[in-house]
Amino acid sequence: MDWIRGGLDDSKGELEISSLGWGVGFQCMMVAYPYLEIGLVIMTNTDLGVHQLKGIIGEIYDSYASGL
Repeated sequence: MDWIRGGLDDSKGELEISSLGWGVGFQCMMVAYPYLEIGLVIMTNTDLGVHQLKGIIGEIYDSYASGL
């Protein structure tokens, strides 16, 4: 199961719940792994003009997710 703009992803055999947010001057992302009982919230006070996963939020997410 996979949702483009936040939601559920079960592609790695672990449930991931995510949500993206943005507006004038900010971007954010929340990721939770309920079965692992861990999660991550990333908030910035800038809007880089690219999708969250293509900017610094994506770099932080990739670094965090690779350690699971």
